[in-house]
Amino acid sequence: MGSPTPHRASSPASKILARPYSSLVGAMLVLIFTSQNMQDVEISLIFGTPVRMPLILIIVGAFICGFGVATFVARRNRNRTMNRSNIDRADFDRDR
Repeated sequence: MGSPTPHRASSPASKILARPYSSLVGAMLVLIFTSQNMQDVEISLIFGTPVRMPLILIIVGAFICGFGVATFVARRNRNRTMNRSNIDRADFDRDR
């Protein structure tokens, strides 16, 4: 059998270069996705007349709404957890 190949540790320079390259690849994917979703679509809301707009705006709007709802729910759950722990501490201190 041959001798094992030495393991090269990743250099700090390669880690520094990895972020810009991955950002560039991500930006290219976003540009491709955007260019594929530029056709106009008609949206019928509950009230009013239908609206025509590019599909990418609808996708981005849905993403922003979902992000906002997720952020709200996460903050509410965090506050509930913190309030419960404060109540538990108050009960513990009172029982002492």
